[in-house]
Amino acid sequence: MANEQKNEAPETKQVQTGIDFHDLVLARNVIQVASKRGAFTDPNEFRQIGDLYAKLDTFIKTVEAAQADAKQEDAEASEAVETDTKQD
Repeated sequence: MANEQKNEAPETKQVQTGIDFHDLVLARNVIQVASKRGAFTDPNEFRQIGDLYAKLDTFIKTVEAAQADAKQEDAEASEAVETDTKQD
């Protein structure tokens, strides 16, 4: 028994970052305001900030669209259940 090997998967630890979707929206908004106020003047710096902004913006719009679709599907499912209940 002492020579038996355990075939257990190693434990994975989740790290809580404290960052959520609303923080990403805030970061995008901060970049937008700072850009409008001229905080970024170096072309290379501005390009990197622009790339980050574009990634955040795309991600946020994708998540918001998925949330809207899920909300619409839930509403349609609830409506279908109500219709089935009324017919019985």
